[in-house]
This record gives sequence, C-alpha cells and structure tokens, in this order.
Amino acid sequence: LASRMESTGIPGKIQVTKEVADFSKDEFTFESRGMVHVKGKGEMETFMLTGPKHPLKDLAPVRRRPSRSVLRSGKTSLMTSLRNLKSSKQILDTKIVELESYLEEDTTGKINTRRRDG
Repeated sequence: LASRMESTGIPGKIQVTKEVADFSKDEFTFESRGMVHVKGKGEMETFMLTGPKHPLKDLAPVRRRPSRSVLRSGKTSLMTSLRNLKSSKQILDTKIVELESYLEEDTTGKINTRRRDG
C-alpha cells in the first residue's frame, strides 16, 4: 500500500491513507486530498502530510498502542512516510545552508562559496 500511496501521490509530497493520518494526527498535520483511485484497492480517502505539529527534535515517542487495523494497513505506509519526511528535512537543511552561503557576500563583493556547518 505504501508503494501505491507513492505512485498515486504528488511529486515532492507525502501521501498517506486515512488510517495513517488518524494514527499520526497528534504529531503531524495533514490535508485531505479526497478520494483517490488506488490500483488493487479502489477508491480510498488519502491525505497529504503538511508537516510536524512540533519541531522535529521535540517529537515525543508515540505512547499509545495502535489498533490492529492500523498496524496491518498503515505500518509500512507510516514508515515510508517518516523516511521520506526525514529525507526531505535533510535535503531542505542542505539547501538552506547552500542558500545562506550563496547570499553571504564578503567585503570584496564576491559571493562566498564556503559552506557553513549547521
């Protein structure tokens, strides 16, 4: 199902099932995408991950036990979504450092090309 969520999703965005969105709603925000035809599953309500509710470093571990249906249908999709989110954060962090470095001009007016550790 995680593969179907990715293949029917929007490039650069993370699409999840209703079950995953419901399970993760305390930690992440989602936007309904509505009903999407998913090959082998039919019409499914899907959601786009819009971001964490809290800064990523402050995310508390999930302490409640998920239902069996969430474990069966959502575990793989949730793991894929979380890996994609982590990868996206790393890419964004790298781009921010690159842009900051590019925008910093030294006293000669040349663009500073050195990278800052952050």
